Amino acid sequence: MKYWMVAFMMSLVVGTSASYAEDTFSFLPLKKWFMREQITQDQKVFDALQERLSLLKQSGVPEESYLFAKAHKWLDFALDEYTQTYELGIVEQQALQQTSYLIGLMENKALVYTNDTPSISGSKRVRPDLWDIVATLKQRNGFVCGGNKVAELEVVLVWAGYKEKTVGFPQSMSYIQEAERLASEASVAVSSCRLPTPAPLVQVAEGLSHSSMVTLKEINRLDILADRVHFALNKSYISHKTAAVLNEIALVLRNFPSIQVRLNGHTDVVGSHQYNMVLSKRRAEAVGAYLAVAGIPQDRMTYHAYGKTRLADIRKDKKGNAINRRVEFIVKSNERIQTVRQFDDLQMEKEKIKSRSEKSIE
Repeated sequence: MKYWMVAFMMSLVVGTSASYAEDTFSFLPLKKWFMREQITQDQKVFDALQERLSLLKQSGVPEESYLFAKAHKWLDFALDEYTQTYELGIVEQQALQQTSYLIGLMENKALVYTNDTPSISGSKRVRPDLWDIVATLKQRNGFVCGGNKVAELEVVLVWAGYKEKTVGFPQSMSYIQEAERLASEASVAVSSCRLPTPAPLVQVAEGLSHSSMVTLKEINRLDILADRVHFALNKSYISHKTAAVLNEIALVLRNFPSIQVRLNGHTDVVGSHQYNMVLSKRRAEAVGAYLAVAGIPQDRMTYHAYGKTRLADIRKDKKGNAINRRVEFIVKSNERIQTVRQFDDLQMEKEKIKSRSEKSIE
């Protein structure tokens, strides 16, 4: 990242000696001298975003993660373009907006993100073959190992499209070449990904009865971990109540980096065996994606789908089904971690309002 360029510009703005400033400013357009206050303000924008990235890194968010690498590359994009004119134009602002948005996802730890990459004003879509590689790599299990390279590749492709449309194909070639290099590196990283297989996991708190249920207010010590979250009927997205539980879980996992977690996806008894196996897999993956955004490395998590084969509640009523629609956390750790059941995020389907004709039949 070319922060030295902005730092150099700032040293010129504040100046040291009159002779030094006079010699140096002869290389810059006169209008830049009068824009020193604006440049100072622009510098603060870049510095603030860089500081937020640094704090995320200190909090445990890995630089190799997809979101971190993508935010960093958008910031590179914005700064590089800015140093061409020292003006925050539309393109620079859009790149900074993407940087801030991605940083916000990591800071909030409360949003399951999509992997889409928006275009920017003045850009065109180039190298569809490389975009196809991006789409393919995102679907591979090894994406967790090469996500950072894929993230950089996406931003560089947008950047190349911007260069080609605004200054011509020859000037975009260096960006295309960088994109080709990143595509090759990302493909190798994803294809060769070999995540470590944890030892057989044993649930810490076996045999907890319904009397062991706790509420979120009671999960306030770092040695207590909720052992499950719940889902709505036929859904695999994270509800607001479930997000609150996952935030607590992520807090414990970040503070105890030795913990390995197996995410077991389950469903209720409604629907076919095949449908429920797929649904339970999606639920486990949704929880894993959420925790990844919250800063938990993917190599600490494994996924298993059980469909409706392992019911937590044998009742076939609405509450029993709601209890069964879950992802359970099976943990392995040398730390003294106690797992507890929680039911604050149960999502029971609403009662169907009967029509007048139905009531008359009764």
